[in-house]
Amino acid sequence: MTTRKYLLYLSLITVIAWILWVMVVRFIDPTTGASLALLLFYLALFISLAGTFTLIGYFLRMLTAGNEITGIRLSISGRQGILFSILVIISLMLKGNGQLNWLTVVITILILSLIEFLFLSISGKKE
Repeated sequence: MTTRKYLLYLSLITVIAWILWVMVVRFIDPTTGASLALLLFYLALFISLAGTFTLIGYFLRMLTAGNEITGIRLSISGRQGILFSILVIISLMLKGNGQLNWLTVVITILILSLIEFLFLSISGKKE
């Protein structure tokens, strides 16, 4: 698959996910079926954010890292988009449960940073 097709499909999936998220927010009452409503809310938001952050990250990397190989740029942007989306979703879940404070945010950021460093060390060994 070419980079252009990949970005086109990713953009299309992201737009569809944003539309689904808006539909969930607008049409599903979280008090009637709380667990299913919350699952759909967080899942649609996660896919939307991951796609959006991946696209933003890819285009920012394209502007700043000129000599980087496109496949590497896509994989790094995708991984970081997913990790940042996880941070947002976990923060929202903690806020919904009344457990969001600076300590939980710092711990979440540290765990996600360790995961990123793990991926960086694994990809560094391949080269």
